[in-house]
Amino acid sequence: MFACNSSANTIADGKLYATYQDENLGGTVSLAPSKATINGKEKNIAIFYYYETPWSKYIQPIFEKDDFKDTFCLGEKDEIDQIYYGEFKLDGSVISYAAIAENSELIWGD
Repeated sequence: MFACNSSANTIADGKLYATYQDENLGGTVSLAPSKATINGKEKNIAIFYYYETPWSKYIQPIFEKDDFKDTFCLGEKDEIDQIYYGEFKLDGSVISYAAIAENSELIWGD
C-alpha cells in the first residue's frame, strides 16, 4: 500500500477536501460517500487512497524536483461522518463499504 501523505481535514465552502503533498503520486482512487454500519452505528463514509506507478516512482522525480500537490473534493461535509484511507479493488463486484473500512485507517471523523 502506498503511504498516506495526505490530510483530509481541509474544509472550504462546506466541502471536505483531501490533499496529497509529496512526490511519486500516480493517481487517486475514491468511493463517493455512502452509508455503512460501523461498530453497530450507521455512518456516511468516504474511502480513498493514493497509488504510485513505475513512472511516478522512478521517472517523474527526475524531471520534477519539487513535491507534487494534489487536492480533490471528497464531498459535502454535512453528508460525511467519517473518512477512511485504505486500498481496495474496483473489479465490478458489489462493494461493501463496511468491509473496506475495517481494513482501512480512519483519518477523519469519530
